[in-house]
Amino acid sequence: AVMVKIRHLFKRTETKNGKKETRWYYWYYDANGKQVKKSCGRHGKPCLLKREAEAFIAMLEEKDRLEAEDYRLARQMRLRDVGETLYDNNSYFMKLKAAHGKHLQPQTIDQKERLMKIVLAEFGERIPETVEEGEIENFILSLDYKNAYKNTILGVLRDLFNECKRLQLVKHRLDIEGFVRTDRQKKDILTMEQLSLMFPDDAEKLAEIWGVKGNDRYIGIDGIAHDSGFMFGVLFRLMASTGLRPGEVRAICMGQIQDGGLFINRMIDSYGVERPYLKKGSVENPRQRTVLLPSKMSELLNMYINIRPLCEDGYIFAVRGKIVSQDCLGHRFRNAIVKLGIYDKSKVLTPHSLRFTYNTYTVNSNLLPGDVLRKMIGHKSQAMTDYYTRSDPETELKGLQPYQKDIDEIWNNVE
Repeated sequence: AVMVKIRHLFKRTETKNGKKETRWYYWYYDANGKQVKKSCGRHGKPCLLKREAEAFIAMLEEKDRLEAEDYRLARQMRLRDVGETLYDNNSYFMKLKAAHGKHLQPQTIDQKERLMKIVLAEFGERIPETVEEGEIENFILSLDYKNAYKNTILGVLRDLFNECKRLQLVKHRLDIEGFVRTDRQKKDILTMEQLSLMFPDDAEKLAEIWGVKGNDRYIGIDGIAHDSGFMFGVLFRLMASTGLRPGEVRAICMGQIQDGGLFINRMIDSYGVERPYLKKGSVENPRQRTVLLPSKMSELLNMYINIRPLCEDGYIFAVRGKIVSQDCLGHRFRNAIVKLGIYDKSKVLTPHSLRFTYNTYTVNSNLLPGDVLRKMIGHKSQAMTDYYTRSDPETELKGLQPYQKDIDEIWNNVE
């Protein structure tokens, strides 16, 4: 705590430039009980008169008093006083983030503000230094959310206590480990036979599989009506052939289509907003990449772009002139796998499963060097590539075939 020091004046007669003069000093005891002596006066100019020294001491005591009052008021600040404006655009916290090149997106700020309300409903009236880490852990554990969401709440609490640390309302930042995301549903993959059913080479069959009943047509740039089923068939086959994320394939425009490949430099986020960077990227580090297309996919894409939908925003995949929504992708995908008899309640199959499928078969083929695959699929580490690789018993069995003779030699002689 800030204390008003009791200072005691004393004087000394000193000789300077051959002339004797009286100078005033003061002493006090510090927090450890040690006596501290200092000169009266500012900017290296000593006090020569007692009244000057007394005025100087009075100024120091007033400064102490103001600091003590500020400290007392700060000790009365509650978490609500800090948290309610933490994510305001003009808050010191947000300005500090911006100064370090960390810019929160509007939807991220909205989410953090919502979660802050949950936190302040529990701890808002508490003085920061009275809140124990154990209380915070117990609070988060009591919430009926998945661990991934709990970690997001923990992130908001860390922001809150980091700011309290800066304001000297607490001595330490939060030291709570994140919760293991054991509840995340891992996507299953599709077999090569299933992929063959989903993506026939015949354009009419492709349109039939990915179409739905009703007036399922769009007006192309050629001014003619075409089956939307064909557009979605091309879209999903593109995902299966490249491992693109749903948000990346939805954002594709003509400028990204290269000779035999795609330049992936933008995405559509879950809020339907286009971002000039990819997942885990930022404006400063967009994490752009180039993807090589299989020759059949290039031919199909070239055929499609000549009859693609009219879209003012330039997206090659569009519904009624607007970007394809995330929900629309999910419905189309489920409709197709149900139609083909591929749907299985015991498996997690979504559009994102195509990325897992691409990763798994490309890795298991052992044809591409690991760094090439990571570059195309957009992984920074081998660990992430391993996460996206699923067990493929059929491929594993084929890899064991060369050892058939050895297995026979070991076990055929057992009687």
